[in-house]
Amino acid sequence: MLLTIVLILPFHFLFSQQESGGIVNANEFADVFSGPVPKWRPRGDGYAFIARSGLVIKVNDSTRVIQEAQNTFTWSHDGESIVYTAKDSSGILKIFRYFLNDGTSKLLSLESGWADFYPDISPDDSIVAYYSAKGEPYKLYYLKNGVTRKLLARDPLEEYLHPKWSPGSNYLVYFKHLPTDEVILEIMEFFSKRVVFSLDGNRFDFYAWSPDGKEILAREVVETTVYPDYNNVVLVRFNIETGNKTVLTRKLKDLSSAEWSKASNRIVFVANEELYVMEENGANLKKIFSGGHAPNIHPNGKKVIFFRNRKNLPVCEIDLTGDNLKTLERKTFKISDLEE
Repeated sequence: MLLTIVLILPFHFLFSQQESGGIVNANEFADVFSGPVPKWRPRGDGYAFIARSGLVIKVNDSTRVIQEAQNTFTWSHDGESIVYTAKDSSGILKIFRYFLNDGTSKLLSLESGWADFYPDISPDDSIVAYYSAKGEPYKLYYLKNGVTRKLLARDPLEEYLHPKWSPGSNYLVYFKHLPTDEVILEIMEFFSKRVVFSLDGNRFDFYAWSPDGKEILAREVVETTVYPDYNNVVLVRFNIETGNKTVLTRKLKDLSSAEWSKASNRIVFVANEELYVMEENGANLKKIFSGGHAPNIHPNGKKVIFFRNRKNLPVCEIDLTGDNLKTLERKTFKISDLEE
């Protein structure tokens, strides 16, 4: 079944898979297949996606392929570069930056024997945050002005995973794993290193920032026994200044991803393989497509790019009204290759 191959993985799912022994080593942890994960260029005049051939970048009428790239990438906010992960000449996963103006890639990671994961670029494009093993529990690092620094160095036994910048570049959200096996979703003020908000990481998973950076969109597990029940979840908003929570949906099954439009203030999410759109207050919920994954909202706030759960995992776009479905890429992967 295709669904056993294509996993749109929430941050905590990746973490729990590693903890349960489902993922053996660091490079494997970073290489969990999550599909083509298409993303619009911030200018709206192109997009990029992962394919069997590598990272495919399409801008206007040009097509470029970074053959070494693997399944993690993010556009710079000016749309002039892409930060991605790939293995270096020693087979170690590292972070690179590809520049569209001259078609060159630059190694951002330190040359070392440890792997680096899931880079995220600050909205002003000046800082790249990521996490790395470096022979110890995962820690957060950041690269600014060519200098790499460890972001958090508290208890050496604590792990830190998946940093994501707020729209104003002033906050980072991430997961913290304590030696007691407690998982915490934290938000830290970057420059002061002060934690301003936290949630139980076993119940909540971060999905998106609000356009103004004052709220987060999260998945909440409604029922938990020994393990979280991901078939009973809701989509919620949290105000990180007041702590107020707003429940946006009824109970959902297999809520896998969500985005908050900066242009139209609407939210798009996937639940049980159905693509939905609603107002940011939860009103006017509408299903716009069946069988879609990893939606990314266009900068104009009027359409999304996503991939379909079909043979060869095609990349498509559709208006938020549910109209004008278009196939942009008919083939990204051969399913037979993924089943080997």
